[in-house]
Amino acid sequence: MSTRSTLKKLGFTILFLILLAHLGGCATWNNSSTQHQSSLVQYLYPDLEKPLIDAGPTRLKLPIRLGIALVPGDWPSGFSAQEERQLLESVRARFVDRPDIEHIELIPQSYLQRNGGFANLQQISAMHRIEVIALISLDQMQHSDSTAASILVWTIVGAAFLPTEVNTTSTMLDTAVIDIQSRRLLFRAPGTSKNKGLSTDNGTQASLRRLRNDGIAKASVPMLNNLDSALAAFRADLKANQLDIAVVNKPGYTGAGSMSLGIVFLLFAAIAIARKPLDRLPT
Repeated sequence: MSTRSTLKKLGFTILFLILLAHLGGCATWNNSSTQHQSSLVQYLYPDLEKPLIDAGPTRLKLPIRLGIALVPGDWPSGFSAQEERQLLESVRARFVDRPDIEHIELIPQSYLQRNGGFANLQQISAMHRIEVIALISLDQMQHSDSTAASILVWTIVGAAFLPTEVNTTSTMLDTAVIDIQSRRLLFRAPGTSKNKGLSTDNGTQASLRRLRNDGIAKASVPMLNNLDSALAAFRADLKANQLDIAVVNKPGYTGAGSMSLGIVFLLFAAIAIARKPLDRLPT
């Protein structure tokens, strides 16, 4: 066997031993986890271990003035005001153009106090003239595993290992629609997502920021679909009198965009008079 062939095999052997040593050393690296949470229960019931959702009889006055807001808490720092607005607008789109919704108000997060409870909601109700509010909460867990993978790269001076982390993000968004006066949960709609990404040590934080925002965007899709289903089911149960909720119409509202028989009669009478020839009008 030639000296060149022997040196080549020896080189591969050394490289293989370095790889084994590196992988073995990886097992001692630390993993890290981070949680971002805005808890609806903590916001509404900061002093109670067991929340009481129904606090009194519910009386819905149609058409409803609805507010939409994010539950205060530990939202990701990379979650911008523009992305907050987009999330609120996406929920708003599920309620817009409905005859039983009079007005929709997007409530800035600055109006909601941490652990504010229903006292804070009563303040918001009086300030923005809303009766029902849709509160969006977040629970997001991120995990970085530095033992999962490494990249072997070739440099001008030989082989090198570039430590790589597997970043996993699990996200749950939940929209809870609550009648402020009675403190009753009318319905809710959750949505979840899970996504992964690779990064080097230097790019871990950028990767986590991207996964945080992507996780919220992806979780919003099933949440909004579930919101459509929950709203339809609530309206059907309300119509069938299967809920212990009294529904009354505000003055001037006749329900579902319909007109009263009196208005219809007056409208037809006005049309009939307008179509009469002028010389036949009574003097």
